[in-house]
Amino acid sequence: PPSPPRLGGERGCAARSHAGWVGLTPQSGGGGGGLLPPDVAVDTDIPAYFPETFVPTSEERIALYRELNTLTHPHQLDSYRKRLNDRFGQAPPEAEELLRIMPLKWAAARLGAHRLLLRRRQMTLYLPPDTSSHYYQTTPFGAIIHYATHNARRCQLRDKPTPSLVVKQVETVAQALSVLQEMLPDEDGQ
Repeated sequence: PPSPPRLGGERGCAARSHAGWVGLTPQSGGGGGGLLPPDVAVDTDIPAYFPETFVPTSEERIALYRELNTLTHPHQLDSYRKRLNDRFGQAPPEAEELLRIMPLKWAAARLGAHRLLLRRRQMTLYLPPDTSSHYYQTTPFGAIIHYATHNARRCQLRDKPTPSLVVKQVETVAQALSVLQEMLPDEDGQ
């Protein structure tokens, strides 16, 4: 049988097909026009995939990964999860972690990130590479700075080679999402 699905060389949001890797790659429309990127690439070593024991055929898994990647709102994810459970039964932990990645991507996009790395019990949020861009004057960036300064023991801001925030002690997708939700400014920008 093929090895577990992987994203970026690690277990994650991709499915292996006989033709090669078919990744859960960004689609446009994921949220945050203007200064925020519409999509965030997520790379993780946390098991987050649909196992063969849950979704038996590779064609079904690939179709499910593609559909999952088109979702842009929590209500769509809830509907997707319900259909998935109705069709295949209770999702195993790896599948639940995969489903948690979508809200993680949406939160990271609202913060202006273009990539999120979740490996070795730490999360790295990659910010726009052009430090002279207007993004660095925005509320989302201010929220990241606020979180980092109030959590200095677990956070490290880096400016090279790419501006990023590293947050230690993040072991699950749910913990990563919780951290990003703490950072997010209220809908009204406060």
